[in-house]
Amino acid sequence: MQEYLHYNPFMIVRDKYNYIQHGSTAILRDKVFFGMFCDYLGVESGKNIGITFGENVFSIALKKQITLEEFCNSYSGEFFVKLINGECGKGIFKLKITAATIYIDDSKSDIGQLKRRIKNSTYLIQETVKQHHLMSALHKESINTIRLVTIKNVKTNKIELFPSILRIGTGKSIVDNTSQGGIAVGIDSQMGRLKEYGFFKPEFGGRVSIHPDSNIKFAEFIIPFWKEAGEQAKLLHSMLPDIHSVGWDISIGESGPIFIEGNDNWEINGPQICHGGLKRVFNRLLLG
Repeated sequence: MQEYLHYNPFMIVRDKYNYIQHGSTAILRDKVFFGMFCDYLGVESGKNIGITFGENVFSIALKKQITLEEFCNSYSGEFFVKLINGECGKGIFKLKITAATIYIDDSKSDIGQLKRRIKNSTYLIQETVKQHHLMSALHKESINTIRLVTIKNVKTNKIELFPSILRIGTGKSIVDNTSQGGIAVGIDSQMGRLKEYGFFKPEFGGRVSIHPDSNIKFAEFIIPFWKEAGEQAKLLHSMLPDIHSVGWDISIGESGPIFIEGNDNWEINGPQICHGGLKRVFNRLLLG
């Protein structure tokens, strides 16, 4: 137990170093700003299509606000609709538009139901990420993302990788978050190979070595483009000089990493569940 960081004192120290200034955290907290930030630096992120405002949508391609009806008549494809400042996968739903026919979470719907779904909050409409076929093999219903943590070593000022995890969806879930029933698996930082065991949150299960749906053995799985993901995460973090640590959510596409979001308020519980106590590692980066 002495090797584990308790979450409350960890959170106090984390925020002390992350909130010296507040400028850069705004980029991470808002999904639209984050997409602009990645585009500016040439790092691939989820493609933003529009932002909802009541019953209207600001079309990013058209650079103007249009009605929801106009949006559904003009666009076709599969999208993820996310609360613009949402966390832990809450509020996300799938939207499919084909020949002006609307589907919400794979169920045929209509414009009235869509209006009721979005009217009380601001949502970001993103094109569905096409993940690497190996990542899809783990669990095809969800986009399975790396939570890759970077921390600035306060002594050397260099950005280093902290023990990270892969989150994998289960069952029919479209999200991989452990709070929604997903599995967290530790990642070997050198090779990108998964560790032997994955972990559910206690209310959903325990420790498993094989994915319950795909039957893939975790210890035999190597994440594609792992090295590139780490390099790009360090690049993005280097452009946020006032933030000490960031938890990046990264999907892997057929041609490389796709950055979904960055979190200054990342949690240490997941990495510690998968890697064991990380007090010494965190304190080394914090204290030099």
